[in-house]
Amino acid sequence: MFFDDTHADIYAKPIITQLSLALAKDGCDVLSVEDHDESLESFYISLVGEVESMSKLLSAGMTRLFKSRVFHMALLIMTAHPLYLIYLSYKDQIQNPDPYYGMDEALPLILGMLSFVSAVLSATLCGVEYSDGTIRNKIAIGHSRTAIYLSELFLNITACVLLQIVNFTVLFALGNLVIGAFEISFGVIIKMQLLEISVISAYTAIFTLIAVLIQARSTASVLALLSAMSMFFSGISICQRLSPSANAALSNGKQKLYQFLSDFLPSCQAIRIMERGIPDHAAGMVIYDLVILTVTTAAGILVFRRKDLK
Repeated sequence: MFFDDTHADIYAKPIITQLSLALAKDGCDVLSVEDHDESLESFYISLVGEVESMSKLLSAGMTRLFKSRVFHMALLIMTAHPLYLIYLSYKDQIQNPDPYYGMDEALPLILGMLSFVSAVLSATLCGVEYSDGTIRNKIAIGHSRTAIYLSELFLNITACVLLQIVNFTVLFALGNLVIGAFEISFGVIIKMQLLEISVISAYTAIFTLIAVLIQARSTASVLALLSAMSMFFSGISICQRLSPSANAALSNGKQKLYQFLSDFLPSCQAIRIMERGIPDHAAGMVIYDLVILTVTTAAGILVFRRKDLK
């Protein structure tokens, strides 16, 4: 098993001469060989210990989440958001014989608000743990930094999913009474909710990376919010470049580049969903979201393991 570019553990008893010759053919030098008393069985036991550690971290984290005033404020915002959309739709129906805003148009608009809420919430929750010394205490009692980072990421994503559920529940319950029922099918509604979870998970992975690596809560919150704003406005700019009028003036190479960015960036994905609903290539967007989630998480763990906690 390789841990980095210079260190590997072998759970076997190879012949050192043969191993050195085989590695030399691939341009690798053997600097030193040491025996360890850790067996494959003990390695798997350590993995089980990591799972138990994650379970404890998540349990304690969920308790803190539901007691967090920031999370309570986010709940109020995500509850008020669909109420405002319902008001706009009701007003539009009264003033216009052919209203534009309906349940179908209001459904995807959660992504715009939730992206900004996710930025502040992720940075604040992690910042509180830094300022309270909770992260140092977790390390002191034996939790690994990898488990701590993953638990922070999972809690942030869970918080955002809960906010999404609250937003959808309010919109569905009250919107049906005031605006009218959805015109799209229930299957399309479920697909849109799952796609929104994918997009917001990619967003949250980026914000968690920022929040965990910057100990100052206010600095992390401002930087995460600025990142959300810059991604949002850059997403608008990219999507505008793909409009029929602007796209005709672009070279073939630039068209492919902007199309890739439109599919890859969470901000572009959110804007396209808010404008057009579920895209034809939604599966590709989910794959890109998983790539962003994996890369940012791996980078966050790598840096956090070497971070000097002051």
